[in-house]
Amino acid sequence: MIRLTALIIFLLFIWIYAFRDWFVSLCALILMTVLLQNDDMPGRLLGIQGLNPWNASLLIITIAWAIKRFSSKQPPWRASPFAIAVIIAYLAVLFVAYVRLVADAGSLPAGRGDYLGLTTEMFINPMKFFWAAVLLTDGCTSRARFKMAIATVVGVGVLYALFVLKNIPVSYLGGGPFMSVRHRIDKEIGLHANDMAKVLVLTFWSLFVTYRCWPRWEYKATAVGCMLVVLLGVGLCFSRAGYIAWVGVGFLLACFRWRKLLILGPVALVVICAAMPSVRGRLLMDLVGQGGEVDLNVATAGRTGHLWPPVIEQIGESPVVGYGRLAMLRTPAYDKILETEGVVPTSPHNGYLEVMLETGLVGMVITLAVFLGSGLLGFLLMRMRHDTLFLAAGGLGFVHATGCLITALSGAMLFPDQGMLVTMCAFGITLRAWSMRYQLMSRSRSVGLTEYGVPFYGVNAP
Repeated sequence: MIRLTALIIFLLFIWIYAFRDWFVSLCALILMTVLLQNDDMPGRLLGIQGLNPWNASLLIITIAWAIKRFSSKQPPWRASPFAIAVIIAYLAVLFVAYVRLVADAGSLPAGRGDYLGLTTEMFINPMKFFWAAVLLTDGCTSRARFKMAIATVVGVGVLYALFVLKNIPVSYLGGGPFMSVRHRIDKEIGLHANDMAKVLVLTFWSLFVTYRCWPRWEYKATAVGCMLVVLLGVGLCFSRAGYIAWVGVGFLLACFRWRKLLILGPVALVVICAAMPSVRGRLLMDLVGQGGEVDLNVATAGRTGHLWPPVIEQIGESPVVGYGRLAMLRTPAYDKILETEGVVPTSPHNGYLEVMLETGLVGMVITLAVFLGSGLLGFLLMRMRHDTLFLAAGGLGFVHATGCLITALSGAMLFPDQGMLVTMCAFGITLRAWSMRYQLMSRSRSVGLTEYGVPFYGVNAP
């Protein structure tokens, strides 16, 4: 009852404050995402399906944003036409895939063809998370707000890490039941262990690339402390995909920007494997079979032997446009997987195969354009050493793009969902910073400046 009362007070505050500063309320709402699957979070308000506290808050914030946007004289920011076209195409792919699912809902297994549930899970939820990212992007109108947006993105991951530490004893890093811990994370926090590991890995490296954005020493000390907390959370997820992504993103950052990581990285790996035996054990789990040979099917939890071959065969029958959302449950691949595995997941545990199966080559090209484009813009901004804010915004986009592309190899989604919210926000921050870059360059040239010291939209915010 105390928790519910506190939640109600918090919601009332952000609802009322939204009409004074909707951006602050939006940041608070994004942070509240970590409670979305919590048992204390009401499933609906006033008995209305889909009107949970998060959705209601987003609706109120959207109204406050619209009032402020249309009553102010601030000109709308302009992204490049190519970026807008890619975003629209990405949303169109999601919509078409959803429509194809609804049109063929009768072929779903018994109990899974509820139209309202399908609409909520496959269209409304992805769109609401995407819209929250759009609002955050639109609100970045000053350096102070850019920093607030960046802090919000990394703050979500830090809160997730604290929830992991709250529910999983740190002593498990010295030895513990891998699979039961993973199930506990899913049950208690609401994200699958692999998705949680992805979010925490992206948060760790986001804290690393945005470290210089905070000038005061106490903020820097807080960032370092948060990195340690997040690193422990990554270890406790017992996700090989997360461990590989942590190394992979760090290696790319070392190659393109922070060369010292090439020296510190191997040392850190040795220390982690020595101090966290469970991490080492999870990495080597099922890698050595009978006779000392590697059984790839066992090591990949049935992906290479039973799950992926039927999916790849199905993709070959419609390689251009795919079959729509939840194609795993609506195509002949379902019976083939059910025969060998006994249960059929909703995705093939590979982000690329999922995109190809559901949206075909058309969807794959558009989806990769979103992630690779964001990564490229992030890379270019990340190399602008004269402005720490550009470096932070670019690093954020680069980390999230590369991290998602790496983790997609073992099952991470490339479509919007709860675990992708911070990634969508990171991409928006990067795109907004890139569009601001030209304004700052032109203003700097007009006054003879050599540094990008001109504040955004003329706002003299620090």
